Amino acid sequence: MPDNTVYPYTGKISVIDRAVDPQTGSIRVRLVFPNPNLALKAGISCVVREHNSDTGPQMLIPGKAIVEQMGEYFVFVARDTILSAGADSTRKNDTDTAGKKEADVTQQRPSLHAFQKKVKVGQVIGADQVIKAGIQEGDRIVVDGVQAIHDGSEITTTTKKPASQKGTGGQRGQ
Repeated sequence: MPDNTVYPYTGKISVIDRAVDPQTGSIRVRLVFPNPNLALKAGISCVVREHNSDTGPQMLIPGKAIVEQMGEYFVFVARDTILSAGADSTRKNDTDTAGKKEADVTQQRPSLHAFQKKVKVGQVIGADQVIKAGIQEGDRIVVDGVQAIHDGSEITTTTKKPASQKGTGGQRGQ
């Protein structure tokens, strides 16, 4: 309410206009509330809180991790992989057994790669967004640098320090 009190009755969305006002960047919404005490008057301003009616489990991730491409939404998931360093480069001129063992060790090296997954997005909550489908609990989501990677890119992980701890001599994240 205008005096910062909470209106005691729950309303419903009646109509949402899909046109965005170019001057204000807003859309028109008609809400219908019961008004038994005549507390609501035409033209009053208020803040409306919308309650999420989805009852299933939902995942919340940073909005900057989501990439939109032609109306579809994707995130990059980090996975451990083992890549070959190139069979022909490591096996050339391997004549002794010590050389072959060394070549086999360098041939397989664990690394972290980003793989693109299509997701179904939900409501935006501040800087975060609800993901309704497409990723599972435990998936490691790439948050920073998603503009510079593609499906299969090798990535590294770093831990960013909070702004209050920067400059204390530790490593800085990217």
